[in-house]
Amino acid sequence: MLRRAEERGGVLRVRSNATGRGGGPTKMPEPSRQESQSSRSWLRLSSMGFELAAAVAGFTLAGYWWDRHFGTAPWGVLIGVLLGLVGGMYNLIRQSLLASRGMRGVKNKGSGTGTMKDPGDGGP
Repeated sequence: MLRRAEERGGVLRVRSNATGRGGGPTKMPEPSRQESQSSRSWLRLSSMGFELAAAVAGFTLAGYWWDRHFGTAPWGVLIGVLLGLVGGMYNLIRQSLLASRGMRGVKNKGSGTGTMKDPGDGGP
């Protein structure tokens, strides 16, 4: 049974979410398969964006530290930004290619065509 606790005036009250006849708990509708796939894709895209930003920020901070420690301003920051962009973009492109390969495999699997055999593989 779903319950929600509320604290009012120092008293803990438990309120049931049960409605309808019989007093049983109401069931929440389960998300459809398409909704769960779209939420996964949003999660994947947002994580790739955060990784790009983290790479740029991390290398920029390292370049800033280098400049302050060795007195080479502004070269440490500039090199840090460039390294962060190159590394972040490499990771972004790599992950997007993996994701597109995965989606292509799902589409082929769902369409019933499967994978095509190589004519020269000698199989039956």
